[in-house]
Amino acid sequence: MPIKDVAALAGITTITARKYLKLDFNPASADYGNKKPGKINPFTETIDQMLCDRRTFREIKEAIRKLGYDGTESTVRMYATRKRRTIKEQSEKIFAKTEIIERKWLISLLYKAEHLHQDIKDGALSRAIHKYPVIGKLYDIVGTFKKVLSDKCLKSMDAWIQKVRDMGIDLITAFITGITRDFSAVQNAVQYDYNNGLAEGKVNKLKLLKRVMYGRSSFNLLRTKRGNIGQAKKHTKRCCFWGKFFV
Repeated sequence: MPIKDVAALAGITTITARKYLKLDFNPASADYGNKKPGKINPFTETIDQMLCDRRTFREIKEAIRKLGYDGTESTVRMYATRKRRTIKEQSEKIFAKTEIIERKWLISLLYKAEHLHQDIKDGALSRAIHKYPVIGKLYDIVGTFKKVLSDKCLKSMDAWIQKVRDMGIDLITAFITGITRDFSAVQNAVQYDYNNGLAEGKVNKLKLLKRVMYGRSSFNLLRTKRGNIGQAKKHTKRCCFWGKFFV
């Protein structure tokens, strides 16, 4: 039979078939089944650690070059790609049995009760607080502050501020610093029912018009825009801002 047919029948290449047909070929070899060490083998631990640290391929390549790697770039890329795939598969197996609560869900619980949240299962918040006690502290801080506002108790406000300061949470401490800087205004907000929300809403609407119409000096266009945003008033007033006229 021709060597080509022998190779096809045996499922090997013609080069391998010619090698087997040599008279001096010995099938017994000490290296059979043993993978020869490549140039990248001494640096695999470094690459694995950098992949776990979410380092980029360029950072990995530069790091092992400094350590003495003189192989090709494609070898490093192929090894890193296979290793990343393995790490991803292992992570999926681990997290498949893990209960995951997203951070945005925990943040939303600052504004509404747990039983009203559809994405969080019963008891999940308690388990999260047990594992991360700082979450429970934050919910306690926010809940107490809401109660102070609803009860309109200024004495409770002072006690709450002192309690939060003792916790030593940097972001909350910064919030307390802002409150104490203008504490009289905060006391008025807690004590009285009325506020400047109406005025702030009007200012916000005017600023929206300013941003939308900046650079346009057509009164007809501005009147049309006002009609789309809200009901236009019968009496209009002209004002000038940076040389652009608005109605």
